[in-house]
Amino acid sequence: MKKIFLIIAILLPLSLMAQTQEDFEKIVQPILETEWNKKLIPGGIIWVANQKGEPLYKKMFGAQEIDLIPLNKVKKISEIPVQENTIYDLASISKIYTATAIGLLVDQGKIKYTDLVSNYIDAFKTEEKKQITITHLLTHSSGLAPVNSLADLDSARYTKEEMWENVFNTKMSAEVGEKFIYSDIGYMTLSRIVEKVAEKPFASFVEESIFKPLKLEDTYFYPSEALFDRLAPTIPNQLKGIPHDPRARLIGGAAGHAGVFATMPDLAKFMSIFLDDGQELLKKETVAQMTSVAGDAIRALGFDVLSPYADSLRGEIIPKESSFGHSGYTGTSVWLEKGQGIMILILTNRVYYGDSLKGKRNLIALRRAIATEIGKLYFPVTEPDSSK
Repeated sequence: MKKIFLIIAILLPLSLMAQTQEDFEKIVQPILETEWNKKLIPGGIIWVANQKGEPLYKKMFGAQEIDLIPLNKVKKISEIPVQENTIYDLASISKIYTATAIGLLVDQGKIKYTDLVSNYIDAFKTEEKKQITITHLLTHSSGLAPVNSLADLDSARYTKEEMWENVFNTKMSAEVGEKFIYSDIGYMTLSRIVEKVAEKPFASFVEESIFKPLKLEDTYFYPSEALFDRLAPTIPNQLKGIPHDPRARLIGGAAGHAGVFATMPDLAKFMSIFLDDGQELLKKETVAQMTSVAGDAIRALGFDVLSPYADSLRGEIIPKESSFGHSGYTGTSVWLEKGQGIMILILTNRVYYGDSLKGKRNLIALRRAIATEIGKLYFPVTEPDSSK
């Protein structure tokens, strides 16, 4: 009987054999000890979750906030430790909420992915922009510039509507469909399309159509002061509950490309819809288009799949063809794999000490190492037989 059990255990894929908190800890803790530099990243949260968004492993490390308090001419360091309910600025992961809002409108038959943007935004009726579609915006293939000048968003010179017109009138950086150019302008434009079609503010539509049905009770566009003790600031004593992204900040917070704040449990709950056929929110077909690519495309209709940004998120083991994700400038990232139904989620405020290249490199190394080692758990690498 023991031999039978042994054979069954050997035949079972490693992913179906329960991974324990200790199994993951043996992988993650050494990485934190070697890759994490607390002087570059104050702290964060790491989760490995299943397709329902339930944590298989969770790790809080470091501080959400560090203050130097003068005390009798001696500086005392005061740290607020990271908690499971710490609220982080998701930065560009906000784009997935925008892509989901677009997907909902597609499912409702109110728009099509192939619709011309000029059907909704008059500024796109120009010769160079008239061929841009909603798909182009979602996949960063519109040719639009990455960003516009911050001077275009000066509230002392422009009204809110004039600011938006300045965004839409930003010059092109390439021909439509010519190449991949990661563009915040594209997702800002998508938020305005949502507003026009839904006939309500973008934030209201997302809150009513995504946050509420998914019971995302710790996800926000505008965190209140009552939440400040749980907010991880992106700039000490300055940006707490206010988007780190300057364009989102200047144009009002909910701008399509940034502006969402959330806790790790809420983020995992939201991401679970993309491993569970959309649950009750999105159609299965829409989820497929948001999470996979065809032909020579590198971005799906929302998520990253094969762009250069994906390499460190995926690591060296997780299959390219079955995984997808996104990252955020503030130090946030998600990477999901369909076959095993797992997600690797990391939230940090890596910009806390300033927007340093060293801090960015430290986070990239941390992400890559964690994704690679967790990938080995689920996709064991077979070593070649040297005896042959």
